[in-house]
Amino acid sequence: MKNNGIVCIGSNYFSALNISEVAQEENFQQIIYDRSVANLKISDLDAHLEKTLFDVAPAKIFLNIGDVDIECDSFSVGEFVSKYEWALFNLHRKCKGCRIYILSVVSDAPCSKELNANLKNVAENFGCDFIDIASCKNENSGHEIFRALKNYMREFPIDFCEAMRCA
Repeated sequence: MKNNGIVCIGSNYFSALNISEVAQEENFQQIIYDRSVANLKISDLDAHLEKTLFDVAPAKIFLNIGDVDIECDSFSVGEFVSKYEWALFNLHRKCKGCRIYILSVVSDAPCSKELNANLKNVAENFGCDFIDIASCKNENSGHEIFRALKNYMREFPIDFCEAMRCA
């Protein structure tokens, strides 16, 4: 495993995308470690990160968590955001210099817009970037989402050939 790589962490939605396979199909040159697992909830995130992330020492983390949580009957946006902030605090503490990208929760739940608005605020308050991937949801969403994330995943500066592929 190489340090300073790209790590994707998510739950059901993100784990179903097979983002590293899509990256390979799109001829993306950097290695992506996909640490997404089905049914991952925010309450289990810290333990999951401890087991799967910190040994990689990533340069960039793409975090897409909440699609399982939001479906629970007892879901509270405030409680979720509080736990999310704690997870970000730990990520910043243990992955110094790592860039964190918060991806919107992709869900048809009634409170998904409210949750994503809160996550966008959290991103601003914690020095992260917020990327809205909810609009990419369709039958070929793995490729669409990868294309939406690719510009954030690239190392810079890019060469001429890579710049031509950006268009």
